[in-house]
Amino acid sequence: RANPSHAEALKPGRQGFDLLEVLGWSEEDRRAAFQGSALKRVKYDALKRNALILLTNQVCQGDLEAKSTLLEQIHAIEQSATASEVLRETVRVCRMRLG
Repeated sequence: RANPSHAEALKPGRQGFDLLEVLGWSEEDRRAAFQGSALKRVKYDALKRNALILLTNQVCQGDLEAKSTLLEQIHAIEQSATASEVLRETVRVCRMRLG
């Protein structure tokens, strides 16, 4: 039988993240959110790429509440001089899917 104090120590500190919030994160926000977690290894652009894909899927499946904010974030990434090529390509595909 597991020791209750050990089981408590293994519980995740957080249950999830708001994907629209993640798109607005800076590198410093990512570091702070994942401090002390194995997720700190996830690269900034990979995190944003995944959030873009998941949000685009949600909007395409009918969650229209997120669409305007998602499009604003997509526009911000398009205008960014520092966005990686992978992130720019993801934005291009997401914009095509959103119409």
